[in-house]
Amino acid sequence: MRRRRHKKYIVGAYRPDYEEEESVTYEQWLEYLERYRREAAAKKASMPELLEEAVELGLTDGSPRDLMTREEGAIMARAAAKAR
Repeated sequence: MRRRRHKKYIVGAYRPDYEEEESVTYEQWLEYLERYRREAAAKKASMPELLEEAVELGLTDGSPRDLMTREEGAIMARAAAKAR
């Protein structure tokens, strides 16, 4: 027979009671993401010389703070390795 634990105890640690927060809908999440992308795009590049070089090599479009997938990162890394 298996021992059952109370939900407050997980792996021997006490689980505190958290207040339920309001859940975010998908549409709200998309709004937050778009706002983040707009705010990030407004920031200047931290290393503009390196970004400019990456644009010249064709590695990026020059948007310093936009999101990218792992696939895009792998493609850019491979292209950078070939360019050198």
